[in-house]
Amino acid sequence: MFDLTKVASQAWTVGAKVYWDDTKKRCTTVATDNTLIGVAVEAVASGAGDTIGRVRLNATS
Repeated sequence: MFDLTKVASQAWTVGAKVYWDDTKKRCTTVATDNTLIGVAVEAVASGAGDTIGRVRLNATS
């Protein structure tokens, strides 16, 4: 599990699929044009200061 930079405007739920946005160099829950890297293991809010998410890498569920 790793703490990674995420899109601040996105709320994450436990088990949500997490993708790497190589253009913006951060994690996102948007699949389009991004690479699946794992799943969220903690819920994270969508506030401007909520820019770190905990991810279990290479997980599918």
